[in-house]
Amino acid sequence: MRIALQNDKSYDISAMFQPKQVGQKTAWLLFRQNLSALPKALSLPTRMSCTPVNIVKWLLLLSLHLVSLLSLPFLACLGYSMKAYSFFTPDEAQRMQSYQRELKQVYAQLAHIEDPDEYQRRLREEIRRIKPFQTR
Repeated sequence: MRIALQNDKSYDISAMFQPKQVGQKTAWLLFRQNLSALPKALSLPTRMSCTPVNIVKWLLLLSLHLVSLLSLPFLACLGYSMKAYSFFTPDEAQRMQSYQRELKQVYAQLAHIEDPDEYQRRLREEIRRIKPFQTR
């Protein structure tokens, strides 16, 4: 179930309560990051239109977020976090930065190819070789 707020963001309620194993160190890091984002969540109604429907949605999301956030310290001891909070971990961010650097190198290496079909074929091969994430 997803709830969309007026700030053009959609929140997945079920992901707030689905444990995901990420390791103890990463779980604590994700907990601290989400705890530091709490003031921003509390001030959200000041940054969106205050209609009764929006306030009810915000209160529902805030209460579910707080319950989920309170369970994170216990899960972090076991090396787990919630799926919603571990969507993009710091390790994945490093892999993405590495991928962007390698992609720039690939573009530079293939810049001399004039044939568009050959360029596209070689580009696909290189991207497949360096891609850090598997698509489903």
